Order: sequence, then structure tokens, then C-alpha cells
Amino acid sequence: MFYGSVGPALDQVGLIGRDDGLLFRWLAGKRACGPGLKSRPMAHHLPNASRGTVFTMQTRCAFVFATDANYFFLAKGLVLSIEERMRSLFDCFVVDIGLDDAARAWFAAHGVGVVRFDRKRHVYFLPEEHLPPYADAQLCRPFLREMLSGYDIYLWCDADFWFQSCDGMALFAELALRHQEQAVLCPEHHYGLAFTRNQKSAVDAARLWYGEIFDEGVAEAFCHLPVLNSGFMALHRASPVWALWAKEIQRGYRKKKRYAFTWHVTEQMALNYVVYSHHLFVPVDPIYNYPCAAAAVGHREDGKVIVTYPPYSLLRGVHLLSFQRYAQSYFDGRFLYRHGAYLEPEELADVRRRFEKADRP
Repeated sequence: MFYGSVGPALDQVGLIGRDDGLLFRWLAGKRACGPGLKSRPMAHHLPNASRGTVFTMQTRCAFVFATDANYFFLAKGLVLSIEERMRSLFDCFVVDIGLDDAARAWFAAHGVGVVRFDRKRHVYFLPEEHLPPYADAQLCRPFLREMLSGYDIYLWCDADFWFQSCDGMALFAELALRHQEQAVLCPEHHYGLAFTRNQKSAVDAARLWYGEIFDEGVAEAFCHLPVLNSGFMALHRASPVWALWAKEIQRGYRKKKRYAFTWHVTEQMALNYVVYSHHLFVPVDPIYNYPCAAAAVGHREDGKVIVTYPPYSLLRGVHLLSFQRYAQSYFDGRFLYRHGAYLEPEELADVRRRFEKADRP
């Protein structure tokens, strides 16, 4: 488990999420909330942060992810991992970036609203030759508030993610409500990065990305800060991050890139630039968004996914980052939701065949 601060900007905020007695009580009573699942009012109880003060307000929350037919099998695991909780807490939506009819029917049967993203409406000067349809999973994020108007809190989650414990959803929504100007997200600072990889390689990668998206001055100023992962995050509708993020994405996509992977991280690095520059983020313990590609993960005897260093903490959010690249490790290590048992044997076998060769991030 990560305990310390992770850089000067994070040091000013403090890291949130380590077993701190945070309690949540959710009131009953469904309301009409659009085409997705119906959310309930939230009663917020933060004994640690508010010294025992209980406050309650009516809040509408949208939980959004994106997928195409190729990654539909992962999105199924995400939905199933939160299905019981999200029916009462959040309206759930999938951004359709290439689904087939069978996938749309499955989502409809599970109460997930299907929405589309029109990149030409929101993002200008796009180099289309570098941005295949699945890039819309990144491009759409700064525009969720426009795509799904009427919500107070927006939770974004990558489709290659599943929740081992749903308390992270409540925590992120609560923090976004309490810190309405700030983005709520996790730094990519975890055991895997600290002990199984060279720190310099992470700094060099960030320097390259910032340099290609912005300029060398930004790269030198920001490359030593932990990358904040946009794969699971929360934003209040009133946050200035939305507009600032959209502006920097426009700027970032105009620049030519020498390295193809930089296109893939432009949205995330634009978000990092915004929230670090304006100090507009609440950092949460990475255990809620743990990148399993770092390899410092394993299983307890009961099958739960844990960090493989003491105290062997339980992952709240299992992020199967860079799935195309690490697919065989994820399959062999049984890191899919329910170890992959939520898929029919034939479907699982077919998926494994499709991912035998990796050629995209």
C-alpha cells in the first residue's frame, strides 16, 4: 500500500483513500434519470474529513465507459462487477465506439444506456489518419458533460477495469461532490513502478510525451511528477477542468508526433498538464486504480487480487492496463473478473485466440 506523498503538488493535497473510516449511507427512492440505470439520492457521512458532520444533498451520478466489439468481453466484466451497486447509485452508460448488435442488446438487458460520440462536433483539427475509431474512448472524456447533460457527478472508467470492491465508486463520487472544482483520480505510483521497473524509464517516457504534446519547457517542468491515470476518475459538472481539458486536447492533437503511442496518451497528458498547472485535483490511493501491467499483483488463497508486497493489500480497482500488450499474462494469471468465469468457455477460448498477437496499445 502506498502511504507517502508523491511529489510537491500531491504533498499540498494529501493522499486520500487508505482505510480511514470513511462511511457512506445511501438513501432509497429512485428518480427518473435518463436512459441508463436509475440513481438514488446520496447521503454523505465523512467522519474523518468532516469531524463527524453529516450532510445530505440530492445528487445525480453518471458512470460512463466506452468500448467496441473487440473489447466488449472486458466491458462485460466491468458491468457485472458493479451491477448490484450501480442499479441503486449511478446511471450507467457506454459510449459506443464500434459495438455490434449483440453487444448493444446485452448492455440494454443489463440496464446500460448506449450513447455515441461525434468527434467532429467536439474536437477540431484532428489528424484522422492517426486516430482510429477506438481513439474515441480517449477523445470523448472531456465532453461527457455535454454528451450526458443533467448530472452532478461524472465517473469515467476504462473498459479494461473491474471493481473488486465498489467502495471506490462511492469514494470518488463523494470527493467530487466535496471538491467540485477538482478532478478526483489516482497517481500511477505503485509497488510495480517502485520495485519492478526503472524509475528513470517512467520519467523519460513522461518527458517524451509532454515534449511531443506541448514543448520542451513543459516536458522538463512536469516529467518528474507522477502521471495521474485518467482510467478511473470523477468530475463535478461545475469543475473548470472540463473546459481547460478540452482546450488542451485541441492543442495537443494539432501537433505532429514522432511516436505513434503519443497519440494514445495525448488526452491523459493534457489532463495532467491542466490539473497540475492549476492545482485542480484530489489524489487518491492508487489501490483504487491499480495498473496490473506493473506485474506486482497476485492472488490470495480465496482468489482475491492483491499487491504482492506486504501488507498484501486488496486491490479495490483492478486495471488491466495495455490489455493488448499484456493479454496473455492477464489470461494466464487469471486477472479477469471472476478469473474469466463470467465468460462462456467458448467465448473465453475465442478471445484468447484473438489476443495471441499484440499490435496495438
